[in-house]
Amino acid sequence: MTRVPTCSLLEWDSTFFGYPVARLHDSHVDAGLLAEAFDWCRAHAVRCLYYLAPAEDAPSLLAAQAAEMQFIDVRLMLARKIAPVQNLAAGVPISPATDADRAKLLAFAPHLAHVSRFSADPRFGAAAAVRLFETWLKKEADAVMVAHTPEGIGGCITCNIEPGSSGVIDLLVVAPENRGQGLSLALCTAALRWFADHGCTQARVVTQGHNVLSQRVYQQVGFVTQSVEIWFHKWFEARTPVPLK
Repeated sequence: MTRVPTCSLLEWDSTFFGYPVARLHDSHVDAGLLAEAFDWCRAHAVRCLYYLAPAEDAPSLLAAQAAEMQFIDVRLMLARKIAPVQNLAAGVPISPATDADRAKLLAFAPHLAHVSRFSADPRFGAAAAVRLFETWLKKEADAVMVAHTPEGIGGCITCNIEPGSSGVIDLLVVAPENRGQGLSLALCTAALRWFADHGCTQARVVTQGHNVLSQRVYQQVGFVTQSVEIWFHKWFEARTPVPLK
């Protein structure tokens, strides 16, 4: 018997991109479930469907490929316990971002967009990815810290705390001209100390499988890989929604 797929429209994504975007929440899929999910998408006029597959689930990966879902990105989740926090980049000035700093951080959006799955998907494209990260950088975060260089702000990190005392690094970026100076290590160290000061017991971060530079930074400050997943996108032609039976 074919399983019923668990799909939902993503309100934020749909509003931002200007057309219905949805996600398939099932981790493990087969041809029947994907066919049902695609029918649901067509009935809801979905233009793009996201699916995140466990990298170790070969049958699901093969089913997604057979259903002409587009491989987009490799998602890595890394985590570590908060204590102890070792300073691996002493001497790099780090401070909380001021209002003036926050306006300047928008210049980092192209660097973040370049490695994102939205830039990798030509149907979204680089311009939309840059706009997305500009919006993300404007969002309120529990903590935003910047690394200073003689020329100005060389990088930033944004942090949030989730229920259960888990700290999350949302964004980490260093300008290309400032790489190799220890700014990423200093920003990560500052984030871990901020998490510790606010009662967090663990921290996690997500990065891309092809983003080796970021992986090396996180590994240097004690993060280890917790999961590997594969992003797929499925695009549909624009159409008017019809009621589901």
